[in-house]
Amino acid sequence: MALLGTLQVRMGLDTASFGTKFNSFTKDLEKRSKRFGKGLSGLTNIGSLLGGAGLGAMLSEGVSIAADFEKTMNKVAAAANVGAEGMGALRDVVADATEGTIFSMNQGAEGLLALQKAGQTVLQSKSSLAEALKLAAAEGFSFEAAAELMVKTLNQFNLGAEESARVSDALAGGAAASTASLAGLKESLKAVGTNANAAGLDLHETIGMFALFADRALEGSDAGTSAKTMLSRLVPTTDKAAAAMEKYGLKFTDAKGNFIAITEVFDQLHQKMGQLSESERSAALGTIFGTDAIRAANIAVKDGGATLAKYIDLTKDRTAAEKAAEAGSKGFAGAMLRLKNNIAGLFIDQSGQTGFLKFLEEMATKANGLVDKLKGLSPEFFKVALGVGAGLAVLPACALAISSIAAAVPSVLTVGGAIVGGPAGAAVGAV
Repeated sequence: MALLGTLQVRMGLDTASFGTKFNSFTKDLEKRSKRFGKGLSGLTNIGSLLGGAGLGAMLSEGVSIAADFEKTMNKVAAAANVGAEGMGALRDVVADATEGTIFSMNQGAEGLLALQKAGQTVLQSKSSLAEALKLAAAEGFSFEAAAELMVKTLNQFNLGAEESARVSDALAGGAAASTASLAGLKESLKAVGTNANAAGLDLHETIGMFALFADRALEGSDAGTSAKTMLSRLVPTTDKAAAAMEKYGLKFTDAKGNFIAITEVFDQLHQKMGQLSESERSAALGTIFGTDAIRAANIAVKDGGATLAKYIDLTKDRTAAEKAAEAGSKGFAGAMLRLKNNIAGLFIDQSGQTGFLKFLEEMATKANGLVDKLKGLSPEFFKVALGVGAGLAVLPACALAISSIAAAVPSVLTVGGAIVGGPAGAAVGAV
């Protein structure tokens, strides 16, 4: 057969074209990975928000609050010397006082206990609890401080526990109407003692006076001390004081010997001494009231009874404590506190049985029994258990290593794409 010719077939790999396409693929993969990463980041942010809101933590804290409530109520019952039936009634009081507030039932129980420690009976504390909690909410007061302020103010003005709402409204109204704080009013009332009531001032007049004083930079115990001295000198204690009062036409008692209203005292001082020179007025006030009371007396001279009357009226707002408590519980923080307390309420049966806690108590009891049994086992058992535990502990590390290898694959592909234009690219393609 004749040889017509030679056919040569050359096969080659177009690595340049393959490299271009491979690079395009890896770049697209990289873009998709970044978008996926952003998506994961968004999910992480949402998870962080939920974590920041503390939903899981609040569930855990709910159980803790429920346990604390049970413990606190046991203390309340012991202090009040009440049985199971009485305990149920006290639980209802706490539930009613804390419903819809930023306070948990355990905090309500602590408030009830604080009122009892401050000297109230069970019956009295039932009337005072809700109002004491309002004071605590209004200014971030501790329950002990709010309870002490409530009880001592009631006693100071010879008021019954049924007047607790009047006290909380007067205090909150005075604080809202001036620069006075509840803490400052507490110190003022403590310092003035029974002198205000002895001089004929009622609850509203006293708190209104301290609210005015606070706006004139006289507050806290200083205001109480100055007021105490001034009120104790409304009847002259020395011949010089009596002569000075007669000279300026000052008389602070009526025909029957009773003290005139504090607004009239302020009016007399304003009218009789307001026109005096500073030096004469200072000397006269020092003689009549003494140096401790000059600051309070000077405020009376400057402002008079009309101004004081306005402050007194502001302490008569029957919704002041409620408004102050609501203001302190608004917004996200207040909503989260209420949510936390509602979750805690899931674990508290208000009829007197803490069902979920009872379940947890039974589980803990069984766990304690199991531990007691384990104590009786031989040391060889624990050696085996520890060996198994160590083996199980290795598994997470293995999983982490596998996930790290998987995470490195995209990087390997990227490197392969970068060098695929050369002969090594054929090898990568073959793989």
